[in-house]
Formats: sequence, C-alpha cells, structure tokens
Amino acid sequence: MKLRISAIVIALCVSLQWGFAEKTPHLLPFQARLADQNGGAVSNGVRLVQFQIFDAPVGGAPIWAGELHLTTVNGGLVNVILGTKRPFAGVDFGQQLFLEITVDINGDNAISTDDPPMRPRQAILPVIFASEAADSRQLNGHDWSAIFGGNDPTQPIPASKIEDQSITLRKLAKEVATQLVPSGAIVPFAGVGVPEGWLLCDGSELTRAAHPALYNALQNTWGSRDGNSVFNLPDLRGVFLRGVDTRTSEEGGRDPDNQSRYVNRPGGSFTYVGSLQDDAFQGHRHNLYMGSWGISTPNFDNNWLVFANNLADRGDNFVRDPVSDGKHQAPRVASETRPKNAYVNYIIKD
Repeated sequence: MKLRISAIVIALCVSLQWGFAEKTPHLLPFQARLADQNGGAVSNGVRLVQFQIFDAPVGGAPIWAGELHLTTVNGGLVNVILGTKRPFAGVDFGQQLFLEITVDINGDNAISTDDPPMRPRQAILPVIFASEAADSRQLNGHDWSAIFGGNDPTQPIPASKIEDQSITLRKLAKEVATQLVPSGAIVPFAGVGVPEGWLLCDGSELTRAAHPALYNALQNTWGSRDGNSVFNLPDLRGVFLRGVDTRTSEEGGRDPDNQSRYVNRPGGSFTYVGSLQDDAFQGHRHNLYMGSWGISTPNFDNNWLVFANNLADRGDNFVRDPVSDGKHQAPRVASETRPKNAYVNYIIKD
C-alpha cells in the first residue's frame, strides 16, 4: 500500500552554520513534520528523503544537486543537517532560494518518478549577515572605526554610533507596524493625541507625493479638490460607520435607501466607500384614540370633523410633546435619532 503525503510543514533555521575558517563546513539545520492525506503524523520509522535547492519557486534546474538522507521519523518529525554530504559550494544564500523536498512515498528506499516532490517549494530567506560573517576578510583587519568608533573589541560601542545606523528601534517598530497594519486601516482610538504613523479622520487634505501608500489605498474615495495632486482623509467626526451594501431590497440588501447617499467631498464616491447618508426615522403611523371625545366609529368622516373642530375650539394641537406612559421614564427628545454612544477618535494608518 502506497503512502500519500499531502502536507509538509517546514521549519528552517535561517541562520546558516558558517565557520570562520575555510575548512569548517557550511551546514543548514532542517526540521519538518510529515503528515498523511488526513493531516495525521506519518508513522514512526525510517524514510528516505531527498533535498535540492533551486533559485525559482517552480521549474528550472537545481543549483544544489542535493543530498539523500535516510532519516528516522518520530511522531511525524524529521531532523537532519543539510550540507554534511554535499557542500554548498557556489550557493549564494544572499539571494532568494527554494528548498525542494521529495519523500520516498512507496517505501522502496529509492527516489523515482513514483515519488513526486512536495509542493510548493519552501522559501529560504536570504542570510546576508551570515554570508558576510563567513568571509573572515570582512571581520579581520578591516577598519570599523567609522561605525564602531574604533577597532578595540574591549571598548563599548558609543551610543552616538548606534544612533547613526540605519536600523534603530523606532524604524524597526515602524516597519513592523506597516507590515501588520496596512495603510488605510481605520480604528477607534480612546486617546487624546494621535500615535505616530497614524492620522486623525478629520477630512484633512493631503498631497499624494507626501503620502503615497495612503493614497494608493484611498484613491479619491473621500474627496479630491483637484483630482490630481491632493486627496482627502475620511471625515468621521460625529458619524457612525456602516458596511457598504449596494444590493437592492429584493437581493437582501440592508440599506434600502442606498441611492440616497451623497458625495462626502468634491471628487469623492457616491454609493461606495466614502459616501455619506443623512440621519432618518423609518416611516410609520400613529393610532389615534378618540374614545374620550365620545365619538362613535360608524361615521368616521363626520366624527373626524367633529373631533378636529373640538381640538380647534380648545386651542389644542394635533401633535403634542411626548409624555411618559406611566411605565417608563419620560421620553428623551433631541434633534436626532440615535443609540447610546461614546466619543472616540477615529484614526487611519498612514
């Protein structure tokens, strides 16, 4: 019975074991979990695995012909050291490389066309610093005073020299935040100020040149005065957010008045992201109780005229201020219909 391998998870130690002397071999630790077609770990035992390195995710010829490892599988896990049988001579780990793994699926202790390689190939991240460290000429005898302030390893590196370098904690944190949160993301912020890398959603006008990533995300959906060099931030002051729904009521749309939306600012969007909609109260009717006036219902038209005349004689209005029904608190009257709410600042990622 042939064993099918449907999933393989690779954990590569991207830090190559480079030696400082030429006679020290260059090694690459490798760990993986072999799973069957149902995601379960492959049974314990010995399996033959072939490893090759390519410079493309698909196709091409291997730039490292590779090695065959007869490795023990324990709980689905395999652990080998690549480079122990065939040196990585001529392999540039400073570029993007891809590791291809082929497992002896049919158990005949040979790698053949019956054993297809795993897909996709596993990316190996460039190891620039390790590559430079491998060349002892980069370390021994080089004048590092411009960076470290001197070549005496017993002396601490001056803080000013560290601050001058391109990698600082602030820049690193900013880059991580950019990767985790895309430009154009909007979040409610409970603080008073605006964090670095974020902008207040107050409709401000920005230039495309100064904020290219944010413009690429927003385009002119929230307005553009000239449609060319400037664009507007969302103006979310005093409004609630609502998901875009351009479907009709027959299609199950939840915004039956979506055609009543309007452009936030000149150049902005009409019905999609960036459009606004006024507050409203759903159409309804009020039942009118006339029993206290002694009016019977058979002749409604005449009774209504009597009722209206009586109101006019009394100087009453047809609609009066709301009063408590005796069971609940007095109605809260305001200039808009709204739920309970709390103020926050909406901010957008630059």
